[in-house]
Amino acid sequence: MDSVSIIDLEIFAHHGVFDFEKENGQTFFVSCDCALSTRAAGEADDLALALDYGSLAHRLTELFTAQSFDLIEAAAEFCARALLREFPLIRALDLTIKKPSAPVNLPLAYPQVRIHRGWQPAILALGSNIEPRQAHLDAALEALAAEPDIRVQKIAPWIETDPVGYEDQGPFINGAVQIETLLTPEALLDHIHAIEAAQGRQRLIHWGPRTLDIDIVYYADRLINTDTLTIPHPLCLTRDFVMQPLTTIAPHWIDPRYNQAVSVLWQGGE
Repeated sequence: MDSVSIIDLEIFAHHGVFDFEKENGQTFFVSCDCALSTRAAGEADDLALALDYGSLAHRLTELFTAQSFDLIEAAAEFCARALLREFPLIRALDLTIKKPSAPVNLPLAYPQVRIHRGWQPAILALGSNIEPRQAHLDAALEALAAEPDIRVQKIAPWIETDPVGYEDQGPFINGAVQIETLLTPEALLDHIHAIEAAQGRQRLIHWGPRTLDIDIVYYADRLINTDTLTIPHPLCLTRDFVMQPLTTIAPHWIDPRYNQAVSVLWQGGE
């Protein structure tokens, strides 16, 4: 991955915990190292294909001075998220904020905060077996696409499947969606739970009927096992209704548990 960087952009702003910092303001130095591909711009020598570092610097200044934060950590989060949303070429960035006038009363050059943020790929599985099934699924896709921190990239064709586990219920419509997101896995889980709730999801019977079910199957190459979240989904490779649509849109996705492509693993399990 290539990079375009803004180094030590001098910005006067009003961030700080103390009242005098907010009232008087102080000078900060902000750097932004952006990971992206410069190949198309370099080969064509075309600014339209490049990340305009002038526009980037001006927008970073506007964001950094748009409001006052107690913590430069909060200012960094605010600026990083906005830049990743607004500049499509940027895949990830490192944002550094130096505060040379920090009131620490010790001889140091400056304290600084540095964060790394970027778009992360993920696979979601969707299903519904309470009418109107398709309307619930369509609403889920619309809600995902409407979230600024999610970009929907690929949508698998819908399939109709028989219920698994609890069989005294109607057939499902199932599918899969490949996204990229700025949300953490935990925040993504909260967001899809909110989408499910908006469609009337109730958890009354384990594996029972549902208006909408959304599962995080994969999130980048992360391995997560907590009380509330397990990634990769522990049963995904045994569920044809998950793997059939998933392998349609992402056959070469590497399962981090086995370091093999999902299409190979699923076929091997048949």
